[in-house]
Amino acid sequence: MTVRTQCLAAALLAALAPASALALPDWTGVYVPDHDPSRPAVFLSSPALTDAQMPVLKPEYKAIYEANRASLMAGSLDHDKTATCGYPGLPLSMSIAYGGEILMTPGRVTIITEWAGDVRRIFTDGRGHPDDLYPSMEGHSIGHWEGDDLVVDTIGISTKASLNTLGMQQSDEMHVTERFHEYQPGRLEIAFHIEDPKAFVKPYEFKVTWKRSPVKDDYIHEYQCDNNVDAARIGPKPAGKP
Repeated sequence: MTVRTQCLAAALLAALAPASALALPDWTGVYVPDHDPSRPAVFLSSPALTDAQMPVLKPEYKAIYEANRASLMAGSLDHDKTATCGYPGLPLSMSIAYGGEILMTPGRVTIITEWAGDVRRIFTDGRGHPDDLYPSMEGHSIGHWEGDDLVVDTIGISTKASLNTLGMQQSDEMHVTERFHEYQPGRLEIAFHIEDPKAFVKPYEFKVTWKRSPVKDDYIHEYQCDNNVDAARIGPKPAGKP
């Protein structure tokens, strides 16, 4: 094939490509939590979540939560993975306390959060969920575009993943749907619709908001976490130590 023929073939493919594929938004960059009063959001890492901001649990899972909550209030760190440097998993990982980076490449959107160095892959190449899916902290995510919005479907989330930092527990049937919407340049709203027929009385819906980092050439820093690891074994800090 000559160079001229190659150029003509490339031009033809571009002309035949769907318009939406040629004009997708580019969200590549580093983002931090947004506190936009015009877009009320829920921050899942907050210890001040109200009942209205949390899922309504069925009796079995409500009892698990109440026991975990009581343990947490008594000083235990067993039910807050983030306090012992653990991976939060979905959906808590999307409440980006320290920031996150979006990488948009053909057929995939990758989200790297500074929180525990979590990496999430959203496949947008048309594949489905695998039949032999093994549960993981972020689950398996596939996405498609509806106009300029990215709609993401996630299943296969481990029951060890965190709904929040208050000790709530989901089942192995949790199914997460998200809609990423850029409502202003550099500002993203992510609407969650979570179904869990075993654990939830009704679907759980909430939103988080991100904004592009104002820091020029910002990047995700290395996550280093030593605090609270093996706290029970190490014992109390010596007097006068930070």
